[in-house]
Amino acid sequence: METFSERKNGIAATALQAGRNRVGNVAGSLSLRGQMKARAELCNEAVARLIRLCYEADTGGGPANVDAVTGRILIPLPWGEKGHRRYGLRSTEQRALRAYMFDLQSHKPAGAPIFTYDPLSRSWYLNFYDHKGPGALEYWQQWGLNESAYSERVRQKVR
Repeated sequence: METFSERKNGIAATALQAGRNRVGNVAGSLSLRGQMKARAELCNEAVARLIRLCYEADTGGGPANVDAVTGRILIPLPWGEKGHRRYGLRSTEQRALRAYMFDLQSHKPAGAPIFTYDPLSRSWYLNFYDHKGPGALEYWQQWGLNESAYSERVRQKVR
């Protein structure tokens, strides 16, 4: 039986790995609050992996996974309908993370979000003007999903 930290490290090491063990197997003895915290941390680890992928450079020195001109993200997202599986997330976790990402768009205390959504193009963009490399990870560590935010979004009918 895998521990939570082993799963977290596994997600960080293998971002595009399709299969994963269920949180229930890992956190079977935890309380509901502990399970919510564990799931929020898995979501945060998936987003942190996405941030690292977005700032990864190709052989020419430009961004490999983001359009250098527009900032449009070219790889699957952990809060996407199909992309969440590649980050080892379940659909419930994906929906809660998606709702949180939309809520972050207008959360003024957080400042400019790392990822912005354009409803006209129905695409997500990397805000590389306000967040540069390590600063983006620091932003996510401060404003990432916590257990209460995760729990709140699971309980509501998420988008």
